[in-house]
Amino acid sequence: MTDLFPAEGGCDCKAIRYSLQCKPLFVHCCHCKWCQCESGAAFALNAMVESDYVVNLGAEPEVIHTPSDSGRGQMIARCPQCKVAVWSKYAGAGPIVKFVRVGTLDNPDLCPPDIHIFTQSKQAWFQIPEGTPAVAEYYDREKYWPAESLARRQAMLPAIEAYQAGTAKPYPAPDLTATAVRALILYSLLEFQSGHATTIHVTAEGTAFSIADDGRGHPLDRTVEGTSYLKFIYTHFDYPFEAGRSAPIQLQGIGISLVNAMCSELALTVTKKDETLQVLFRQGQLQSSNRTSVVSDKTGISISAKLSAHLQTTGVNTKALEEWLQGLLVSDPTLKLVFNGRALQAPEQIQPPISTTNLKAQ
Repeated sequence: MTDLFPAEGGCDCKAIRYSLQCKPLFVHCCHCKWCQCESGAAFALNAMVESDYVVNLGAEPEVIHTPSDSGRGQMIARCPQCKVAVWSKYAGAGPIVKFVRVGTLDNPDLCPPDIHIFTQSKQAWFQIPEGTPAVAEYYDREKYWPAESLARRQAMLPAIEAYQAGTAKPYPAPDLTATAVRALILYSLLEFQSGHATTIHVTAEGTAFSIADDGRGHPLDRTVEGTSYLKFIYTHFDYPFEAGRSAPIQLQGIGISLVNAMCSELALTVTKKDETLQVLFRQGQLQSSNRTSVVSDKTGISISAKLSAHLQTTGVNTKALEEWLQGLLVSDPTLKLVFNGRALQAPEQIQPPISTTNLKAQ
């Protein structure tokens, strides 16, 4: 097979072109649920090869950090135009090894699978060809790799070990819990800017978070073209974009619905002077809604949620989030902001991450 390389490949629109300079170390046919989801197919076919032997001949791919079952994520290189994935890099070997998507080769027949992995979650209708190794999960490299590939890996070990030891910078995992808090707090900031809220409470621990304010609360009887306003903005992806609709409402719906879709569960409470609405969403879908009459001297909203487990396995960076929240106080010290039960004070001599005045003007 060595005389069949170099071999070229690329994306659909031909903006990305690359040359695979040598035979891969090993070819995985992975049947894990993550690969099924990312590929939209029954499995993913990846050819492992030293990164130096994958030569880029065209446009520079865009690299996207994607969660993985290990919790360490992977970096997927995609065409910036047609978005086809051409290779991945995993946290184990980092930039040293590329997992080339075999289907992007001009002649993918060059790289049939050497092994089927994570067959415990394979599609029931798929039959593994007789004679091809298959394992329920992962495998022992020494048992399955050919001697030549093991020798090539041995040559890479110093670079891989240096990367794992921290000499090479690891891929940062995004703090999606903090991102969700930052997105949802914008509604409370607008209530503050308009003079309807004075205090915002934020909690965050692990992948759970909550935001509450003493503003007016969401309108309960408002509708958007016959649909409940709350349903429209919390499950906005169920409604197509239309030019005639209010742009602020659609933008608010996109932001809130995206956060809602990221959460395994999100509970919303809207408090008015004479009634309370409690709404529960799971996986972004409305589960229950309960509206009751009350007599209250308080108004506002409270949102408590938990990020879906597959999106973030590490807890929120509370120190970084607290610093970001403190930055909000720089632009307007009259805002009362409580984080994890403690009133925050504006730090000195830092620039605000958001100008609350500018936010209102927008």
